Amino acid sequence: MIGGATCDDTPTPPRELPARARFLAACACVRASGRAKWARNGDNRRQITTDIKERIGGKMTEPTEDLEQTLSRFMGTEAYHRFNPLYKTIVLTDGAKYLAEKAGAFWLMDAIASHQANPKVKAEGFQAWTLQVDESKSALLVCDNGDMRTVTTQAIEYTDFPMQKYTLWAIVQDDLLVILLPSEY
Repeated sequence: MIGGATCDDTPTPPRELPARARFLAACACVRASGRAKWARNGDNRRQITTDIKERIGGKMTEPTEDLEQTLSRFMGTEAYHRFNPLYKTIVLTDGAKYLAEKAGAFWLMDAIASHQANPKVKAEGFQAWTLQVDESKSALLVCDNGDMRTVTTQAIEYTDFPMQKYTLWAIVQDDLLVILLPSEY
């Protein structure tokens, strides 16, 4: 029983996983359906186990080209995901969540969210956030209003973000600020 609902159709995670990984497998959204589904054959089980271990480690798991290609395939979103309990009105789309997980970039989502305390940033209904990483692994995060008018910038001393340049959008929808990939709009 998880969260008051039984999971009769979802077998329990394999016992060879550590307790924390089993807990995450049962509670976290590992697959698009929102519940971990353990396949009967070994190959799929190994892949799901790898996905869980990567989620726990929060490390980049795909080569940059594969990550860019995968991100370009996200169209729309099936759900909004809260990523930090401090920001209850800021959510991620499926693609933004995927980027944060695969690139270990929840810090980027936190940076975007923290800038919402700035009245100039919060006043913008559309925000384009561009992270530009240079060869020394320092970066510049720039927010513009979509018309190339810079609203704010932040220098980042060090990052292991896998791409040299990437843009995320943040839009106000109802009472939420939604962080999304441009392809998801």
